[in-house]
Amino acid sequence: MNRHRTVPQTLELLTRLRERVTTLTARSRQLAEEAAARRATLVRHFDELGAREQRREDESLAEATAAHQAETERQEARIRQRRQRLQRALRSTRKAQLDRIESEEGLQKFRVQKGTLDTDREEKAALESNETWFREFEVLSETQSSRLAGLERRAKGVLRGFPHLRRALNIVPSTPVAGSTPESLLEAADSELQRADTSLGAFARNPLTAVFRFLPPGLILLAAVAVWAAGVWLLPPMGRPGWTPAQGGGYVALPLLALAALHVLATVLGRSRGMEAAGALTRARALHHEAINHASHRRDTERERIQSAARQRRTDLAAQWDRAVQEAARQRGEVPARCDERARRIEERLNLIAEALRRRIETLHSGRLESIRQDAAQRRTPQHREREERLSRLEAETVEQSNALAAEWAGHVAPLHTELHSAQDVVSRDFPSWESGEWEHWTPPTTVATAVPFGSLEVDLAELSGGLPKDPRLSLPGPPQLSVPLLLGFPEAGSLLLETGRTGTEDAHSVLNQILLRLLASMPAGRLNITIIDPVRLGQSFAGVMHLADFEENLINHRIWTQTGEIEQRLADLNAHMEKVIQMYLRNEYATIAEFNAQAGNIGEKYHILVLADFPSGCSDLALKRLVNIATSGARCGVFTLIHRDVLQNLPESTANSLRQNSVVLTHSGPGFTLSGPRLPGIRLHLTPPPGPDLMTAFLRRVGTAGRDSGRVRVPFQTVMPGAGQEWSLETTEELRAPIGRTGATKLQYLALGKGTRQHALVAGKTGSGKSTLFHVLINSLATWCSPDQVEFYLVDFKKGVEFSCYAAWRLPHARVVAIESDREFGLSVLQKVDEELR
Repeated sequence: MNRHRTVPQTLELLTRLRERVTTLTARSRQLAEEAAARRATLVRHFDELGAREQRREDESLAEATAAHQAETERQEARIRQRRQRLQRALRSTRKAQLDRIESEEGLQKFRVQKGTLDTDREEKAALESNETWFREFEVLSETQSSRLAGLERRAKGVLRGFPHLRRALNIVPSTPVAGSTPESLLEAADSELQRADTSLGAFARNPLTAVFRFLPPGLILLAAVAVWAAGVWLLPPMGRPGWTPAQGGGYVALPLLALAALHVLATVLGRSRGMEAAGALTRARALHHEAINHASHRRDTERERIQSAARQRRTDLAAQWDRAVQEAARQRGEVPARCDERARRIEERLNLIAEALRRRIETLHSGRLESIRQDAAQRRTPQHREREERLSRLEAETVEQSNALAAEWAGHVAPLHTELHSAQDVVSRDFPSWESGEWEHWTPPTTVATAVPFGSLEVDLAELSGGLPKDPRLSLPGPPQLSVPLLLGFPEAGSLLLETGRTGTEDAHSVLNQILLRLLASMPAGRLNITIIDPVRLGQSFAGVMHLADFEENLINHRIWTQTGEIEQRLADLNAHMEKVIQMYLRNEYATIAEFNAQAGNIGEKYHILVLADFPSGCSDLALKRLVNIATSGARCGVFTLIHRDVLQNLPESTANSLRQNSVVLTHSGPGFTLSGPRLPGIRLHLTPPPGPDLMTAFLRRVGTAGRDSGRVRVPFQTVMPGAGQEWSLETTEELRAPIGRTGATKLQYLALGKGTRQHALVAGKTGSGKSTLFHVLINSLATWCSPDQVEFYLVDFKKGVEFSCYAAWRLPHARVVAIESDREFGLSVLQKVDEELR
């Protein structure tokens, strides 16, 4: 229910209040005059008799009262002093406790910070030590590598004529024993190199091995065969008579064969030394490589151990820090409570003492006053009793008549005044002034406003009613000057018509700008759509509002419209929107769009505000007809008009009457605007001005920021999920039909495939438009409504698994294929598989 009254309702209240106050004031004045005349005569007679005794009694009472006041002040001073001492002690105790907590917390934080710094230094030192060791080891290993390479070159030269010994250099020995240190492996490699150096030296010093280093056995044998062949063909002709070719060739090859025999002897003699040298070299090479691998592994392992230990230490220190902060916070929260509780107990005892003192003083004072009054009463004459009796009879008659009048006043005038007077407080709370500082922290409301203010009526009840009664029992519950707010109420009275002539145009535009700002401040983000038409000033009248277009164009329907064709189209759009709302949403179920939105929740329809300046400029006959339709039926559909009409321009009477009948009408005359209708005295219309340009711009930027992406509606997935016991309950034999969202206030939107031409679906849209969200809703809705026997999914994701990876991770039972990091060939193979399934 709307707690803000519309303009017609406000005017009706003012008229009723005026009639009631005028009637009751006249009756009260007549009754007071008659009663005063009778009372004056009676009082003058008895006042002279009682004046003397009354003065005597008053003097005694004044003396007693003065004594009582002095005693009371003395006792109150003592109590105040004790309270001040209590407050000083409370502050001192609380400060001491908080200082102790602060000191303990600071000590803990210092320890944590020192531990953190020590950890950083130790970690850095350990890492540097580890790297220094590794660099030193690399120097040693490079030196040994150079030595190893030199020995290998030397060995290849020394063993050049002994192939089987050179082949021994390539034999891979067994891996060194696990657990050896890099240093020990290098030392072992040095020993092997020393052994290889010694063996190679002994092998090289052997004269035979030195000779045959340059004569491989194969070369000797080849030379022997060649020489033998030459001897067979050459020597017999040159030799002695009777030699055979074989004898001649053998004679020639005999020295070479002897040389080969010597090579065999040299090989036998140097074999042990050569094999020992080759084995030592291969073992040294293996130990050298193993040492390098051990060193790299040791460096990496040690670095990881140092970093892990440092991380654990920092984690422990952070936990210690958090515990210290939490403990300090807990103690800070407890200390004030303990101190306050102790102070409260002391204060209660002090209050009990003070109250006991007051009661004793009051008891003594009351007894003293009672004694004075009793003495005075005994001294009064019988004339006083007679006076009272006659005054009582007169007062009773007057009171009876006044009570009847006061009851009528309280029953008719006071409620009306209270309602009008409190209306401004309610509006001030709901709609802070533009000068207040609340707009710096403004956030969009969560509920749709039922009204917005645009001004107020400054009412002087005395002038409005021709005077007010003087009887205090007929007093107003508030001041006689009222500021009654004027509001546009939604949906029953939300349209405004401002009529100006030669003057008042700027004021009208200011009012429209102020109302637009109030609407933006009172509506949730994205629930208001504004269409502005300014054909004369080409948008200058509402240029400030265009700041909204920097954030969301739909907030003001893209821009301010100025051309006749554009005006016709915008009015046609609003008529089409009204038709859609009436035919699709309201029908015969809802009286207004407000009732529909209450049921629809976050998918409710927006309110539309049509702002039209310098009307009817730029409006064709077709535009006037469409505007009349909006004025007549727009309120029910949530479409409202804010129109500035130039009365100097011709307008069909029927159109003007239609606009006036469906709008709050303000007419500019003289110094300002007045409400259309009968004029009431003592009433002045005050229209709320818009804020300054800086505040207006800052506020519109906040509205635009809050309204960015506000048109995006989020519907909980629970709305389309099956109820308990309905999981996997849908059949897909005839049709694939699953809910994917909401439509209207209470209905669901379904995706239906399989009937008629509804066989396939293509989802297209720009980045961020919700394509992936729709796919997830479709997959999850089908997976919860249909069993794997009814629906199977082939999910191909060309976004590197960003969207469909969750279905693979959770093993969706409906999924035949969940392709992650798919390339073109794999996607094509999935389509071929589906095509084969189809065939």
